[in-house]
Amino acid sequence: FMDMLNKSVEILKNGDNSDNQEIIEMDVDVSCLITEDYINDIVARLKYYKKISSSKAPEDNLLIRDEMIDIYGPMPEYVENLIEITNLKISLKGKNIKYIKLLENIIKINFIDQSAINIEKVMANTMKLDFKILKNNMIQLKIDGDEFKKKCKGKISPKTINSLNFHSLACQ
Repeated sequence: FMDMLNKSVEILKNGDNSDNQEIIEMDVDVSCLITEDYINDIVARLKYYKKISSSKAPEDNLLIRDEMIDIYGPMPEYVENLIEITNLKISLKGKNIKYIKLLENIIKINFIDQSAINIEKVMANTMKLDFKILKNNMIQLKIDGDEFKKKCKGKISPKTINSLNFHSLACQ
């Protein structure tokens, strides 16, 4: 949501979309938000949404996390989820990924340039995972466990994404 809001504000300010940045759309089955219970002031909540959505590296989010804990106390799970999903999006940039859906133990991935994907290479790199190619050329992976952080840090971590070699698959 914040990515879309920031992009809309940028377009309104400049009259065009000068920031041609890759946007990865994500759907998750857990709450990822900063609620009024944690930060009462709406302006402060929006400030943190903007900071988190604008971060360029996980280290940026670590500083934001530390700042929030210093000011507002221990971070609820749904705020941790927001930071984890943002870190995951950062790690997936440049991997030819357009859309990713995390639902229980299922991961669905859609690519920016599907014609550039070498399915044989993807299948070879996912031999240990339950792997399916869906009718719309979306890839579905089934992972062990359903804990959200395991999804973000474990099976679809930057290390796993790199082992799947999605980035180099764009060059058949």
